[in-house]
Amino acid sequence: MSITREIVDLTGGPAVEVEHIDVVDEDTGRFEVATVDDDRRWHVDISCDGNCEVVRAWDGNIIVDGDEPDWLFELASLTV
Repeated sequence: MSITREIVDLTGGPAVEVEHIDVVDEDTGRFEVATVDDDRRWHVDISCDGNCEVVRAWDGNIIVDGDEPDWLFELASLTV
């Protein structure tokens, strides 16, 4: 698998850097999403049908719970 990073400008959110980091199963990929302007990042599982699940979130080096901005789901819809 080739690793590519792409900067995406979201309508409802910040510019983010997206990297495909793993294959979860035959129809789901894991992506690392990091905001360009600050130290927030997420590992997100996105399926072929557009389902999006946040696996883990960080603010800097601190793992945080419940940090799921609405624009993450906009990003998921762009990948389908």
